Formats: sequence, structure tokens, C-alpha cells
Amino acid sequence: MAKTRITYLAMLLIFAAGLWGILRIGSHLHGPPDVAGEWQIRWTSPPAGADMPDRLSISQSGQFLSVTLDTRARKQPAVQLQGTLTTKSDRAPQIALGNSPQQWSMSGELDAVRQTFSGHLDSPIRCDWQARKTPPAR
Repeated sequence: MAKTRITYLAMLLIFAAGLWGILRIGSHLHGPPDVAGEWQIRWTSPPAGADMPDRLSISQSGQFLSVTLDTRARKQPAVQLQGTLTTKSDRAPQIALGNSPQQWSMSGELDAVRQTFSGHLDSPIRCDWQARKTPPAR
């Protein structure tokens, strides 16, 4: 009977130590910032006559992003982009977006305090952009 109690107590201690270790290590892990939602996008120096999208809708699953560029007037079809949000301790979070059929490629940097993105559209048109998160509708 004494062996059973000692084995039981040893198992409890091992499991408790394992759980403590997991919680201790996990407390230092942080997920990527939340960027999901609607963003109002503004283009700086777009080419004359270009009908640029004015909304940026982001769906997020961890570091992976699905982005839709759309206009309120719906004059052109929405552009779908896929990409990632990378975070490094010494830099602001970065996004890299693209799609293969339409050759769109965007990159940018998040200012988490101001809730803004700023970046560069590389193709099909070259210009800079800024986006501000719109508050959710109530």
C-alpha cells in the first residue's frame, strides 16, 4: 500500500511540475497584433485617372491574412490578396500581401498605437498607401 501512495504522489508531482513548466514558458509567448476588420485606405500619388480601392477588409488567423481591396462605388471588381503579418521584437509589425492572377503586391508596416498601416503598392500600379482602422458599427 505504501508503494502505491508513493507512486501516486510522484505522478502528481511530475504532472504538477510539467504543468508549471508549460505555464511558465507560455507566459512569455505573445500572439500577433489584431489587425482584422475594416480599414479606410488612402493612396498617395496614384496615377491620373486610376480608380483605386478605398476600403481594405482584413480577415486574420494568427499571422496569416486574407485581404479584400474594394471600392464603395463598386465600379471595379474587388481584389483578393493573401499574406502574412510578421512581428520582430525590434521592429514594427510588417505585412506582405500578394496574389498571382492579378499580379498585385503590397507591403506595409503597422503603427499599433495609432491603428494605422502605411506601405507601398508594387504592382500593377506603383504608389504609396496609408490605411486607418475604422471603428466597428454599433
